[in-house]
Amino acid sequence: MTSSVNCYDEFSKLSKVIIGRVDNACTPQDEPCYRVKSGGKSQIHGYSGPKNISTIHQANKQLDNLVKILKNEDVEVLRPEKTDFKKPIRHVNFEISNQNVNSCPRDIFSILGSTILQAPVSWRSRSMEFLSYKNLFKDLYLKDRQVKLYTAPVPSYKDSMYVLDYPIKHDSVEREKLIDQQKFCITEEEALFDAADLYQVGDTVLYHHHYWSNNTGFEYLQRHFPEFKFHKIEFTNQHIPSHVDTIINIPRPGVLIKNPVMELDEQTKKLFEENNEWEIFNAPSPETFILPQGSTCTPYININMLSLDEDTILVEETEISMHKFLENEIGLNVIKVPFRDFYSSGGSLHCCSLDICRKEGKKNYF
Repeated sequence: MTSSVNCYDEFSKLSKVIIGRVDNACTPQDEPCYRVKSGGKSQIHGYSGPKNISTIHQANKQLDNLVKILKNEDVEVLRPEKTDFKKPIRHVNFEISNQNVNSCPRDIFSILGSTILQAPVSWRSRSMEFLSYKNLFKDLYLKDRQVKLYTAPVPSYKDSMYVLDYPIKHDSVEREKLIDQQKFCITEEEALFDAADLYQVGDTVLYHHHYWSNNTGFEYLQRHFPEFKFHKIEFTNQHIPSHVDTIINIPRPGVLIKNPVMELDEQTKKLFEENNEWEIFNAPSPETFILPQGSTCTPYININMLSLDEDTILVEETEISMHKFLENEIGLNVIKVPFRDFYSSGGSLHCCSLDICRKEGKKNYF
């Protein structure tokens, strides 16, 4: 009997999903990771505190519409609790005056088969975000004995976790040199990774080594989940920190869509190119490189799409070049979803969702 929690890929038929919230959203104050993500806005401009009410309202409208679309496609939708992110966190190793937002559950949790894994996120402002989902996951756990709940080692959030003098500016020459060496703003002292840096393809999980996800985190996953093959994936030109789901998308087996200005490492190219059933496509450029005010996303957020099944995919409605590419080159049915107003809340259609149940079990695609 298949568990009510079942995820081994990101493209087979979706039947249950969590969609995040933006209520009481805040912009983090200055902290090591957000400083690098925002290009220094939190440090230079004092850019922190509650987000504009109209920004939250517009994002909520688009989230509600997404929920309606998913339900119309017979997908069960779960939501986290509303949380007051204006509250401070007073930790033994840090204090901050406000938190972030629970808009992107995929950043905090991974579903590996029937296991719910809470990731050891590096942002201090996101260290308590898991609480919004605690009752939801407890309910799934208690109703189904096949479901397992794991929490990765909880970070200490000490200064020694971070490279505190990491270059802030996205276009700095110093940052470019460090990127070429695959050196980022967290150290290897503790296992750290965002769940959105894991991309599932059957029994293989691609692990994106970058700003928020270190080699120690990769080793932790290999040791604790031996039933999966973890493959480290690295990219060039990572000036703007981006999760793996804004760099690649696999809408069906045999099709890899990638950011056109970032190159895969040689081992990852080999993984895909040695199997003749896989084709690698460069994604079309976004319709505009101008992002909504307050967004720290990469302009290539157009790659961040949500598959309903191997034939149908949800795409932001203004990304016309992407619609045509998916329909004409890949042969997909595209559902156009208005979602640009959500970009200021941390991501797009894939970021704001967390697959809980998809049809297929564990398969070998490589």
